[in-house]
Amino acid sequence: YQSALLPEKTAGFELSFVQSMQAVGAGCMVGVYDANGWLKFPCFFAIEPDQKRIMLSKGFGFEYVSAREYPFAQGESIPVRLIMTEGVCEVYIDDVLLLQCGMDTGDSMRYGFFCDRGQAEFRDVEAYELEV
Repeated sequence: YQSALLPEKTAGFELSFVQSMQAVGAGCMVGVYDANGWLKFPCFFAIEPDQKRIMLSKGFGFEYVSAREYPFAQGESIPVRLIMTEGVCEVYIDDVLLLQCGMDTGDSMRYGFFCDRGQAEFRDVEAYELEV
């Protein structure tokens, strides 16, 4: 897969974008860092159109955390909103809450995008730091 993290670090954020893809999976990647600035672990929010699901995995081995079925299709435009703050993760698709879970977010996260075996486009990107 390929990924790109944006340079800002934050303790909480809201990220919204519109995603379209021809890929096995694509979505948002969040890196959680320790006090020394080292990446502790990443987490991935992947839309997988062929599996008709959105999935959250974490760590360098892509450990399964949670998933939810949704009728995604290759090439469609998908509005996504991700909120992470104080150990809580929420993922909205078209303003519908699909995933909500606890996650060790810490106080230093970087976020960005990734694509697994294919192509993805992320547009209309908006990011907000949240007060925690």
